[in-house]
Amino acid sequence: MYAPLRLVYGLRPHASIGLLLAALTATFMFVLTPFAIPDVAADFDIAVGTAGLISTAQVGGFGLANVFAGRRLTPSAGLLRTGIGALVVVDVLSALAPTFVLLASLRFAAGMGAGLVTWVAWADSVHERRRLADVAAVGPVGAIAGAPILGALVQAGGFRLSYAVLAATAAAALLIPQSLTAVAAPTRRRVSPSRSNLILLGALLLFTLAGSSVYIYSAQIAQDNFGMGPLAVSFAFSVNAAAGLAATRLQLPRTGAALWIGVVAVSVFTITTDVHPVLFYAGLVGWGFGFWMAVPKVLRMLAERSLSPDERVGDAQAGMAFGRAGGPVLGAPLATAGAFVALGGTAAILLVACGLLVFGVQRYRTGRDEPAVQPQVWRL
Repeated sequence: MYAPLRLVYGLRPHASIGLLLAALTATFMFVLTPFAIPDVAADFDIAVGTAGLISTAQVGGFGLANVFAGRRLTPSAGLLRTGIGALVVVDVLSALAPTFVLLASLRFAAGMGAGLVTWVAWADSVHERRRLADVAAVGPVGAIAGAPILGALVQAGGFRLSYAVLAATAAAALLIPQSLTAVAAPTRRRVSPSRSNLILLGALLLFTLAGSSVYIYSAQIAQDNFGMGPLAVSFAFSVNAAAGLAATRLQLPRTGAALWIGVVAVSVFTITTDVHPVLFYAGLVGWGFGFWMAVPKVLRMLAERSLSPDERVGDAQAGMAFGRAGGPVLGAPLATAGAFVALGGTAAILLVACGLLVFGVQRYRTGRDEPAVQPQVWRL
């Protein structure tokens, strides 16, 4: 009889609404990009590949902001508002940009603003499982809610209208108070000597590198293998995001990250096969669920061997961003040749290697002290 009450309690956010809405504005920026690229190309009369540089610019700015913030800054409400304010200004200017070069430059700045917002959100929540689950849920929620709305906006008024709406969304988030966990500013910024954290950072980069090498071509795979149209593919992506949302709410504590990385490896290979459309959908469901089960667990592993919870969050976000940027380049030759099974197999092998790295770190750490106890000693 208490099941409905437990469900409501489980859905109640533990992070502040203002913090979550701020993170959502950053998510919308990435959700919009695939829809905006064709319209950008048409508006400036350039090739679609050239227009795609706005995605590279955004990811680059996002990664650099996370690297810088993790080493020089402390998460605070003021810093969060700075990032949101930057998004408001840059999105307005992007809607008015007269040249593509200026637009690409502005999107780099937008990436930095989004990176700052995202870093604050993750750094503030990484030390508490329920808050971390709330922040992790923003990505899937943004994909589910944002994709159809932003896609319709681009169709109705082009990328300029869409960037104007993003600016209005960020401005609304700026008006809502943001509440962060009190974090004392460190007297000086030091980086944990844990070399196992470096291995985990490399694993996260490899994780998104392998995954994005297939994900970016998923629509092409569905069309070529099964003749799926845009509506069917968009539904598949929504199911992927919904599975990720479910994972962020569950976060089974007794399962290791390596297990879920293995689930992603199997799922990635599954969607590249041409056996049956049901397997394509099943693969995307497993992918979304496994991804959002694995990432928060790896972030908590990073926090366990950090001198402060927020220390390595920026590095982790940057590594994943750079992985997403390199994945499409990695997969382009095989995708262009239509060798989708080979592409899925290559990505799966890389993901298995990623899972083995994470599993090895987890096993090696068992029974060993955290580096905060003896920060002067390098530990594996």
